[in-house]
Amino acid sequence: MLLLGLVSIWRVAVLSRIYSVVCRTRFVHALASILTAASIEMLVGIFVPMMEHGILAGMAGIRHSPAEEVRHAAMTSAWVGALITLPFALPTALLGRGSQPIQGFPPRSPDRLPWAWLVASALG
Repeated sequence: MLLLGLVSIWRVAVLSRIYSVVCRTRFVHALASILTAASIEMLVGIFVPMMEHGILAGMAGIRHSPAEEVRHAAMTSAWVGALITLPFALPTALLGRGSQPIQGFPPRSPDRLPWAWLVASALG
């Protein structure tokens, strides 16, 4: 589980860096935008399974297996983390919008196609 957490943190960091480069904004604002989207997704996506688990267990007296309990504890921790992150990430993401205008690609220059390389790669 620790390795999975590290991979998740790495993905958020890389995606934030890509977002900051493409949108030409500061890393903090890009990170806040990514965390806002992830928090909203986590809050919505985990709310229903958590409620089903609690309602079924409480009303029907269902006892879940230890694996189900571990999964439920992990889902609860992720939901609480998203609930804590969202109030901080959302204002930061909204305040960092539009810091610099986005520039388009440079105009194309008329070049010759490297036909020899294209044919060689197609045959090879």
